[in-house]
Amino acid sequence: RFRYVEDVIPGTPETVKHNIHQYWCRRCKRRVEPVVTAALPGSRVGLRVVVESAVKHFFHAIPIPRVVRLLKEEHGFIVTEGGLIAAWRRLSEILIVAEYDKILIRIRQAGVLWADETGWRVNGSTSWLWCFCTKNEAAYLIDKSRGSSVATSVLGKSFGGTLIQDFYSAYNACNARGTQYCLAHLLREFDK
Repeated sequence: RFRYVEDVIPGTPETVKHNIHQYWCRRCKRRVEPVVTAALPGSRVGLRVVVESAVKHFFHAIPIPRVVRLLKEEHGFIVTEGGLIAAWRRLSEILIVAEYDKILIRIRQAGVLWADETGWRVNGSTSWLWCFCTKNEAAYLIDKSRGSSVATSVLGKSFGGTLIQDFYSAYNACNARGTQYCLAHLLREFDK
């Protein structure tokens, strides 16, 4: 008979020494070396810790002090709140710059696009969270403005697809080829 049991084994922190060989490039007249892929550039915190802690904080809404405590309790890993925030900032720069621009290009070329915005607090002041999404992708943007300038900065002044939206007039500045109003908003208008 067989019995399979799946479990999580708590890990212990390990320090890995990377021997980085440097070489002199005659062409560009400078020292070059291979990239260490186990951590983000300039970071001493490994990628697993950075990603796991970011998921706990940003996806599961666990406060930063508790993330620090969980890393210590679960893995014996000691890191400061500032160390995590700095690592997350580096991670966001890599993820956002590389992928976000590609997502925006695909959003602008979409045949059908949903758009909406909602109030969003940033350090106690009111901002707006804008969302532009297709069936497969979403682009979010936080801005202090709820004006049409934000919509046109994302979609341009001549959007070539069908824009599914509520009745908010800021989207009219995008001059979408087609407009479809959100069914929930449309039904509310009929009820009125």
